[in-house]
Amino acid sequence: MDEVSPSGASYIMLGMEGYKELSIAPRDLGLQEIPVKEISGGTREEIYEKGVRGLRGEDRSSAIFIALNAGIALYVAGEVGSIVEGFERSLKEIFEGRAWKKLESIVNTARRLVGVGRS
Repeated sequence: MDEVSPSGASYIMLGMEGYKELSIAPRDLGLQEIPVKEISGGTREEIYEKGVRGLRGEDRSSAIFIALNAGIALYVAGEVGSIVEGFERSLKEIFEGRAWKKLESIVNTARRLVGVGRS
């Protein structure tokens, strides 16, 4: 898996002020491990649907998977002080509907800029 996994420990190398190695596991976030089959799909369409349902907060396992990786991105970007803080913020954004609304806004803006879809 090329993302941080909610299925077990993941090892991360961050290039902030030299390289820093981190290990993160679901238990570090107060979570139980999520089996890979709950967050993956067999086809591109299934994977897309899991992602959409996760970002909308309709599929808890997928939402956790997305929030874990988004939380790390927030940490690396310096937006939060820890991966845990980033995860919690991302999960809140998902379950309160703001993450999906933001994606819709980005998609609508992109469509408008290229002249496709809503104006």
